[in-house]
Amino acid sequence: MYDIPETQEFSGLLGKELQQVCIGNNEVIFNFDSDFSLCVMGPFEHIKSGSEVFDYTDLLTKPSSLPSLLNSSIFEVKKENNDYLLLCFQNNEKLRLINDTDQYECFSLNIDGNIILVV
Repeated sequence: MYDIPETQEFSGLLGKELQQVCIGNNEVIFNFDSDFSLCVMGPFEHIKSGSEVFDYTDLLTKPSSLPSLLNSSIFEVKKENNDYLLLCFQNNEKLRLINDTDQYECFSLNIDGNIILVV
């Protein structure tokens, strides 16, 4: 199992603007400016302004809420134990990445060529 590294510094993600969201059969890829991308292969939640929450299962049954994150920048990153990584965007929306399995990849971050894989 690869948890979110205890010593991982996420301040380099601050100010990164989301440029593209790619939805595939088994993953969602978020491409940001300046050599940062995020590939989500497991559960996540998109928390819109207020209390409206869309999770990964909504991708199969509802129109995606994810385009509202486009052109918005990350202003805060919070690690919640080894269970969640929360990306807070300037448009008051959040993306919660969930580390819920010991067997499969949940998400990976590619920060300037340094890949962090969370299983």
